[in-house]
Amino acid sequence: MKGPQTIRNIHKQAKTQRGLKCTKYASVNKWVKSSEEAANIKRTGVRKTKSGFKAPTYELTIRSYLAMLFDSIRLEELFAQSDEATGSELLRNVIRFVGS
Repeated sequence: MKGPQTIRNIHKQAKTQRGLKCTKYASVNKWVKSSEEAANIKRTGVRKTKSGFKAPTYELTIRSYLAMLFDSIRLEELFAQSDEATGSELLRNVIRFVGS
């Protein structure tokens, strides 16, 4: 997603993606609601639409951006390019996460 968007804008953007051309608005609406409950996206405000209504805007959470980032990189590459301090910080955070 590119900044805060209404459900209608998310639907328009989804329809431009390969394999999602026939996606219905109702499906996107359900996805947005379930993603909001799962804390993958958050409501950020309200935008006035062309027809004069107010529509909530949504954007991805930091958690979602991290998930996309980790999905696109290999951990071996991350560790190979990390210096000692960064590696130590990563290790501390992983140990803290596993221990909780």
